[in-house]
Amino acid sequence: MNEQEIERRLVALEKTVEKLRSSLFPLANGDMPPPNISRITSIQWLCANEYGITISDMLSRSREELYVVPRMLAMYLSRHHAGVSYTAIARRFGKKCHGTVMHAIRSVSSKCETDKKFRAIKDKLAVEIASWEKDPIVDLETEPKA
Repeated sequence: MNEQEIERRLVALEKTVEKLRSSLFPLANGDMPPPNISRITSIQWLCANEYGITISDMLSRSREELYVVPRMLAMYLSRHHAGVSYTAIARRFGKKCHGTVMHAIRSVSSKCETDKKFRAIKDKLAVEIASWEKDPIVDLETEPKA
């Protein structure tokens, strides 16, 4: 393999890595989430990105504040912007019960009253979510209407 071949393969590899990076971390560059993921997943990515953690960290069972706050905020935003039930949100957050989601929503509302910085983050993320166009996809977490 000569030098030109190595350089050509290196350029191709860099392009592949960039494609993978942009598909795995679309919000890191301020882009809109890809259209083929659910609204709740998009909200999870947005909150994880805001707090500098991974989605797997946020969805873990950890009770560290570093993970709990973005998790509760994502649950709150999912309820207010995804239009799905508490149970559906709980399923998307690691099979937690619907009571956990209700507690998270109450906690976020309470924290917004006392913490201006947190309220500003919540408002900023809510504006970002509202700016997304309505996706024509059907979220897996929506429940069929009887």
